[in-house]
Amino acid sequence: LAISMPKYIITKAPAPLDWARVDTLLGTPRAIAVCAKAPHPEAARVFMDYWLSKDAMKLMTDKVGEYVLAPGVFPPIDGISTAKVLPIRELSDEEIRKWGDEFKKIF
Repeated sequence: LAISMPKYIITKAPAPLDWARVDTLLGTPRAIAVCAKAPHPEAARVFMDYWLSKDAMKLMTDKVGEYVLAPGVFPPIDGISTAKVLPIRELSDEEIRKWGDEFKKIF
């Protein structure tokens, strides 16, 4: 059993810690969206464009120590740029459609 906590390793660890160099690391993608009835949808889109930009991803890696699933952007952890990351899909296409329909009813 292992857990990857790059943020902790580079910012908080009181002892010399390192990360497990295994063949494939698992990554969990996250989502961002603009609500259909947002009061300022264009401002939300501008923020979303920034949040998904390489500049914002670099801030997340360099200042926060997070590992992001953005090509060519890596936290300052020795060797992490050569790690193979497999994004995990948590929902099937059918489940995504189902929950998308539910969210459309609400938002």
